[in-house]
Amino acid sequence: MGRGRIAQQNARRRIHFQLLTVKKFSRPHKPIYYHNIVLEGVKDGDWKLRMTGKDSSLLVELYNLSWDPSERVNLVDDEKYTPIKTRLIKLLGMFPEGRE
Repeated sequence: MGRGRIAQQNARRRIHFQLLTVKKFSRPHKPIYYHNIVLEGVKDGDWKLRMTGKDSSLLVELYNLSWDPSERVNLVDDEKYTPIKTRLIKLLGMFPEGRE
């Protein structure tokens, strides 16, 4: 293996280390959409919103994945998270194919 190749590998390792250790990224992230047959939810940052319907009822779930990664505490009815819920519902409506 030549010196140039070793230098490239070391440079890549430094970049990977920096990515793994940086707490705040300067680049904005894109939301992640969840869908099975129909669009079900969106994850943006630490927050995940799911909207699923059965028959005529609609189940809405809101989770903070930073401290509830198992999605056990549904925060959708907590008024202090209304702005987050509203923002995620708006993102859900922006899904390219629309909500089906």
